[in-house]
Amino acid sequence: MRAKKRNYYYLKKKKEAIKRLLTLVSLLFVLVGVVIVMFLMHWNPFKGFSASWLSSVVKDEAPKVINRGESLIKEELSKSSEGEDEQNFKGSVIFRIGIMSDTHGATENIKEALAQMQLDGVDLVVHLGDFTAGGDLNQLKEAYDALESSGMPYRVVPGDHDFNWIPDHSYSNFEKYFGRAGSSVVADKNVVVIMYENATDTTEESIDWLKTTLSKYSDTSAPILFFSAKPLYSPYFKAKEDARGADVVSLLIDKGVMYAFAGDTHVYAQYKDLSGRLNMVTVGALGEYKNPLPQWVLVNIYSSGDIEVKPKPLVDF
Repeated sequence: MRAKKRNYYYLKKKKEAIKRLLTLVSLLFVLVGVVIVMFLMHWNPFKGFSASWLSSVVKDEAPKVINRGESLIKEELSKSSEGEDEQNFKGSVIFRIGIMSDTHGATENIKEALAQMQLDGVDLVVHLGDFTAGGDLNQLKEAYDALESSGMPYRVVPGDHDFNWIPDHSYSNFEKYFGRAGSSVVADKNVVVIMYENATDTTEESIDWLKTTLSKYSDTSAPILFFSAKPLYSPYFKAKEDARGADVVSLLIDKGVMYAFAGDTHVYAQYKDLSGRLNMVTVGALGEYKNPLPQWVLVNIYSSGDIEVKPKPLVDF
C-alpha cells in the first residue's frame, strides 16, 4: 500500500514538472518571436515601431508608384485648394484635356462625362478606345452621336474590343463613324497631343511613324503628351502591356515627352516607367463593365508648363 502511494505522488510530481517545462518552452518561443519582430521592424520600446527597413527593401525592388485606384482619387478629392503662392508659380491654365476610356456601350456615362467636361471648360476630349464589347455598330453610333452633339473637339483611338467579328475581324464598324483607325497628332501652341494606335501592339510601321512625328515637334516649347489604348508599361497588369512598349518609352524619353496616358486596365493609376523619367497614367474606365468606379480624367496644362492630372469620378464619395 505504501509503495503504491509513493508511486502515485511520484507520478503526480513528474506530471507537474513536465507541465512547468512545457510552459517555459512556450514562453521561450514567444520571447524569441518578439525579438525577431523587434529586429525586423527596428522597434524602439520608447518610440514604437518603424518599418524603415521593410520600406527600403520594397523601394529597392519595386518601381516607384505614386498612387493608384480609389486611394488616389479620394486623396485628390480631399485636397484643399492650392495656396496663392503655388497657384501664382504655376500661372494660369492655358489648355484642358478631358480623357475617357473603356466605355463599353455606356452611352449615358459618356453624355454625363461630356456635360461635366463642358462645365470644366475642356478644350479637347480624348477617348482611348473600347467603345464597345465587340465592335457593336449601335454602340459605336451612340458614342459618335454623343461626342458630335457635345460640340467639343475630340480625338479617338480604337481599343482591342472595338474589332467587329461579322462579317470579318476588322475595324470596319469603328471606321464607319470615326474614320481610319490609326495614329494622329493634334498640335496647338499650348500642347502637342499624340494619339497612338496600339490596340494590336506596336508594329515597325508604328515606330517609324512615331519617330517622324517626334522629330517634327522636337523644337516645340509646348509640352508633348502621349495617348494610347494599351499601356506601354504597367506594374500592375503585365498582360495589358504593349509588347514593344519599352521601345516606345525609350523614344518618348529621348524626345522629352512629359506624360504617357493609356486605357484598357479599367484601373486609375499614376506611376513612373522603370527608369523613373516618364510620368505614366492609366485613366480607369468610364463604363461600368468590370468597373465599380466610372470616371474620366481632367488634365490641366499651366502657362508655366506644369501638368496637373485629376480623376473625375461620376459617383460621389
